Amino acid sequence: MKDNLAKVAEEESIRTWTNEGLVLFSDILKNNNELKGLSEKVISGLVKYIKGNQGALFIVEEEEKKETYLSLSACYAWDIDKSYLKQKLYAGDGLVGQTWQEQATICLTDVPEGYIRITSGLGESNPNCILIVPLKSNDKVYGVVELASFKVFEPYEISFVEKIAENIATSVANVRNSERNQKLLEDSRQYAQQMQSQEEEMLQNMEALQGAKEFMETSQKEAQEINQLLQHAYMIVETDLKFAMITLNDIALKTLDFSQSELKGLGIDYLFTDIEKINMAKESLSKNENWVGTAVLKGKGDKKINANIACTPISQANGEVGRCLFIIDEIQISKLV
Repeated sequence: MKDNLAKVAEEESIRTWTNEGLVLFSDILKNNNELKGLSEKVISGLVKYIKGNQGALFIVEEEEKKETYLSLSACYAWDIDKSYLKQKLYAGDGLVGQTWQEQATICLTDVPEGYIRITSGLGESNPNCILIVPLKSNDKVYGVVELASFKVFEPYEISFVEKIAENIATSVANVRNSERNQKLLEDSRQYAQQMQSQEEEMLQNMEALQGAKEFMETSQKEAQEINQLLQHAYMIVETDLKFAMITLNDIALKTLDFSQSELKGLGIDYLFTDIEKINMAKESLSKNENWVGTAVLKGKGDKKINANIACTPISQANGEVGRCLFIIDEIQISKLV
């Protein structure tokens, strides 16, 4: 009877500890929208909460035309000059790279001598336990957390770290998505400003034909470079002021699986599954304002595309808006936990 009561008390203590930890990290994740600050708060809080000694948090970096890798985003009580904590790790590199590649937790209690050292008031010592957990959400790994401790982590502590890791992954995904959204908006603003500036300056220099010609060639080249960058990176849809589609670039046609002739003249609403979202975009554009948001587009057949969308009005030489530009980036939307 006494043993049963002790067991019940222990289980209740574990549940309380777990629930309090989930609340703590929920607050941390909600109140940090910048990746570096988020990483630092998370790793320091996690090491302290599980009474570990050291911790490091790696984030998956995806660069166009380059191999994906892990970069060190933050660490706690860890000497980052150690060779084992290099700035970039690729799939399969060491235990951290192995965890990323296999998408599975590693808990090492027989730590090889010299793998890492924990510094304390008594000097440097080998840890007794290394816990490495993937930051995974919806079957995709967004990073890895590595923890070192003199104590061996209990099964319930490992389970807790895995739960927190899933929440961290979701937050990282949303921060990344927000960053992409912001970049998309800035690109669209820059493009609109460049086009308007080009046309205004051309009018101002009409009397000095040779000077205007030289300026126009330079300005057009810059605008063309920006336009070319957008054309190769995003889906681009241009409409008139009544939001009838005029042209779509090759990426848009390929992604949506339509031809130019099938869509030309149709309202932009035709591509949206959510009428409320497109109405919000049209209302902003009608006020000569930019609009950015997420929506689900529909391609040919039953094809559905999750996308970030930035809309911007394009001014003519006389300063009046003559058309609208929809810059669309296909995304993987993660559900916030």
